[in-house]
Amino acid sequence: MNMSLNSNWRSHVLLAFVTAIFLLPFSSAGLVELAINNSDDLLVSEDEIIFQEGTNMDLYVRLKGDLRSESSDKYVESIVIKVHFRNDEDIRESLTGYPEFQALCDTCEDPGYDEYLSKFRGNDERFQGYEGTVDFAVEMKNNSGGIVWDDVLQITLQTQKTESGDSGGF
Repeated sequence: MNMSLNSNWRSHVLLAFVTAIFLLPFSSAGLVELAINNSDDLLVSEDEIIFQEGTNMDLYVRLKGDLRSESSDKYVESIVIKVHFRNDEDIRESLTGYPEFQALCDTCEDPGYDEYLSKFRGNDERFQGYEGTVDFAVEMKNNSGGIVWDDVLQITLQTQKTESGDSGGF
């Protein structure tokens, strides 16, 4: 009898441990949305995210729940976006963005999130002519400097292809 109780207890502990492993990454799921230009939340997108080289990218960071509540220890005080170019054959200098809070208009209703915007210009020399993977590493810290959220949004930039053809008119 004692042996079956011990075995039953072990299986419950194992089940709780496995469940915790799968739930931990989702503890802040839904509290952060990342969007570029007019896209939906790219954190939940299962599609490859592709932009044409030369496109201006407005990266929106939307915070919900405890991340926007000043009374929470998870309240976001700073957001830093580090952009890394991953094409080993076309090395580019990384850059950093600091999103700016987007205040609501005086008559606007609270949408349920705080919005921050960081603009990356397609005519920036680091983006011009680049083809390959770009990582947007987003890190958020609270007022004590602790990281409360971080993730990497990966996109692909494609150069604009020009069609070659015989223009001789014959």
